[in-house]
Amino acid sequence: MFKLLTPTVVCLILSSSSVAAASMQWFSLGYFRYPDIPGSKIMSFDLEKANLASARYVKIVDAGSGASIDAIVASRFSGSDGYADEVRDFFAGRGGDAKSMEAALGKPDYGAVKVSYAKLGKDGWITLDMGPREEIIDGPGDDFEIYSVGSADAIVVYVSSGEPVGQLHRLEVGSVAFGSISVESSPGTIVYLDGREIGEVPRWLDNVTAGSHEVILKNPHETFRDLISVEANHVTRIKHSFLVEVPKLFRLTEKAAGDKLKAAGFRVKVKYATNEEYPFGRVIAQSPKAGEKAHAGSTVKITVNREAKY
Repeated sequence: MFKLLTPTVVCLILSSSSVAAASMQWFSLGYFRYPDIPGSKIMSFDLEKANLASARYVKIVDAGSGASIDAIVASRFSGSDGYADEVRDFFAGRGGDAKSMEAALGKPDYGAVKVSYAKLGKDGWITLDMGPREEIIDGPGDDFEIYSVGSADAIVVYVSSGEPVGQLHRLEVGSVAFGSISVESSPGTIVYLDGREIGEVPRWLDNVTAGSHEVILKNPHETFRDLISVEANHVTRIKHSFLVEVPKLFRLTEKAAGDKLKAAGFRVKVKYATNEEYPFGRVIAQSPKAGEKAHAGSTVKITVNREAKY
């Protein structure tokens, strides 16, 4: 139903000055948005996209203005049931309800007159444990579903087979407190934290010491630097879209123009027109124009000349 083409691995192996302990390995299944329709909504996910044979933990992160999570349902599982058993950590977020988090456990209330759900506010997250020896198992097709009751909820979903480090919303070690960092940017962007390469976006970093940190985002076009302040028990979100020069597409074939745009990090939208002054099958117009700059990941419109149909 909802698929990503490329898995993203979040492997935190950082110096002790930045992280309390080695975090578990998180694999991003990406950004998803539920359809804006009344009632319960379901999204399906495939562990194969993260190259995982099994996953015990699912982290759901709000990527909009809040999310309402009813339940996780595994299609294939190794134990007695396919539902989450425990809330391992959470941050309710702005407008969220910390007392509601356990409503995401067990069976979904799908179809019920009154549905209970975990209410995540803006920037909130929840990590659900499927239970010991009750992992989600990868198999043909989709492997688990997330039920929501919110209106057009947007979420980022991570999975892991590892052991979590603790309750992040209460975690303190000695006098040192920790927060998390979420990084989103243009495709192909590499994240660096305090000079150490972390990997490609999207990134979720747990157990970062509270205080100032330098984040660097690099892609083939430019470098972005930001000095951020991480708050204890909160998520610091970084969203940055790079400006990229739009290539010249005039007189290219539709395929050649599409390939060139994708290589530059753009999406493409094609429309057709007839102009007998130019060869058929070639681009005769584009927007934005060649040489202008646009955000990486944005859409460039091209007009392809084709013979009129009578």
